[in-house]
Amino acid sequence: MEIVMDFSSVWSLATVLGPLILIIVIAYALIRRRRLTPTERVAQKDATERGYNEPEQMH
Repeated sequence: MEIVMDFSSVWSLATVLGPLILIIVIAYALIRRRRLTPTERVAQKDATERGYNEPEQMH
């Protein structure tokens, strides 16, 4: 038994599976992302403020 796939069936498969795989990957990334702790949030805010307030240094 030989399975023959022409271009249109491959394209149809990609059209269906492509978005499905993309949705799964995005959902996995959203589930696995780590939230900042309150201490990390304050440190991030302070670092951002320092970046805006300090003059640029020439390299």
